[in-house]
Amino acid sequence: MLTQIYASDRKPGYYLYVPKDANLQDLPEALIKPLGALRKSLLLMITPAQNLANADPVKVLESLAERGFYLQLPPKDDPLEALYS
Repeated sequence: MLTQIYASDRKPGYYLYVPKDANLQDLPEALIKPLGALRKSLLLMITPAQNLANADPVKVLESLAERGFYLQLPPKDDPLEALYS
């Protein structure tokens, strides 16, 4: 699926995936408002076999089909990592 990925200016590390032709105004306000301004980050053809840096492509495609969007959250920091740094 050809997917437009937007980066949130208000919440670093949050990325909103939507089908390329989707209208952001059709998405729930409760989703869009906390993200603040969204800037186009990447246009990507996503397939189930594709490797994505911080998301499972199958889950992304399922969410796009069911909800019309996928919200990628920043990876959680490993609290033990600070001990070894």
